[in-house]
Amino acid sequence: TKATLSNESPALYLDSKDVSKKRFALSAFHTELANQTAIFLQNSILGFRLLDTSVLPTQKASLYELKLGGISPKYEQSWTYEYGSVSSAMSLGFMLQKTKVRGEYDISTAARNNNNGNHMFMMMAMMQGGGMPGSQKKPSKLRRDLLSSGDEIGHVFSCMDWDLANQTASFWMCEDVFEKFSDYHFRLIRTDGWFCLPHGDAKLGDAKHIG
Repeated sequence: TKATLSNESPALYLDSKDVSKKRFALSAFHTELANQTAIFLQNSILGFRLLDTSVLPTQKASLYELKLGGISPKYEQSWTYEYGSVSSAMSLGFMLQKTKVRGEYDISTAARNNNNGNHMFMMMAMMQGGGMPGSQKKPSKLRRDLLSSGDEIGHVFSCMDWDLANQTASFWMCEDVFEKFSDYHFRLIRTDGWFCLPHGDAKLGDAKHIG
């Protein structure tokens, strides 16, 4: 037997416990999985393995840095869930989109329930008097669309570092992946409530090669 990364889009996951109702497209997460797997292999981190590498990036991984401007002070300073803070790097990621629709997945479309949100962050919000976001019982539009339409919506990356003071995102990416998606729009996202954060326009190709 061997492990493979599906190259179908959308690639569907079928829930065996509820065949009639749950079909999820997972292709939005395949690019990052392939990218991270290739990085692990390049650094000899993976030990014994049975892996089909034909769908993995082939060029070496490099460190990139992208500066994002236009982030409102309220998003810099607030720790509450409602304001969509960028203060917490543990819940930040980014999405690459071929076509950007402004406001389509902003804070108003975020998750507001215990299933989609980060439990630790929700607890912090409640302790600070922000109430329990789960009480609103609202699903995330971005999460729903990603799981129904896959990479037609975008390619999600959760492995990145965020420099709050300089408003820069840094990430490791294989050079052929970077080249392939260089014209895609870079959108900072929260991966607990699943929504896009407001910042100035940027494309992946605007990132600088720093290592």
